Amino acid sequence: MGRTVIQKRMSVIIGNLIRDVNSITDLNQTGIKGTLVESFNKNILDSFLTSQFGIGYGVIVNHLGVQSDQTDIIIYDKRILPPFIVAGELGAYPIESVVATIEVKMKLDKPKLLQAERSAKKLRNRVFDRKTILLDYAKYPGMCRPPLCAVLSFDVSGLTDLDSFEKGKIWISNNIKNLIAICITNKFSWLPAGAKGWSICKYDKNTNEEIKRFVAVLLDNIRTIAENIYYVNLVGKHKDWYSAYIRK
Repeated sequence: MGRTVIQKRMSVIIGNLIRDVNSITDLNQTGIKGTLVESFNKNILDSFLTSQFGIGYGVIVNHLGVQSDQTDIIIYDKRILPPFIVAGELGAYPIESVVATIEVKMKLDKPKLLQAERSAKKLRNRVFDRKTILLDYAKYPGMCRPPLCAVLSFDVSGLTDLDSFEKGKIWISNNIKNLIAICITNKFSWLPAGAKGWSICKYDKNTNEEIKRFVAVLLDNIRTIAENIYYVNLVGKHKDWYSAYIRK
């Protein structure tokens, strides 16, 4: 059986993203970062996220004032809470509404990857504080999950340990506990595979399968987490979340 029209269309969308990246390699680093994020949002996220989701960047906060590191892409559920401070897409996003974050790099090396892991740990353990979160975490821990954290890069430097399955699985298992997806375009993507642990998907020049898998797994889980949080916390219930955030 040949590829479906949807599969072919996704390859076109990814091709547009890669062309955008190739066209900005001469920009300064600041310009590259902003353009990469904008291109990924335009070509990928805006094409597949439903209208209940918003996309921004900035910091994620809880009602006690603990905040995340600066974050490149923040995906949040508009039905739960909006960003409280916003200028354009830059804002402060309440943790209860955030379902995923993506760090975008022009070139990823081990120090940058480990920094992304530390930022994810801070977000998932300190900002998403299970003892004080306004979600019904104690009652529904399996349905009130912390945000998914991922890394997307368009080039790689010194990450040869991740090129092969056996070495990569050992390195990631020892060093990565809070990121759920790592994708290097035109190289590979690493994602958890249930009880089997982490698995690698190699680049395919005809289908860009490494990017497709990264995007598909992320989007599928974003929808599940958002629906679970909405169902157990808001359907038929009253919540004093605004009072917790805006009243002294």
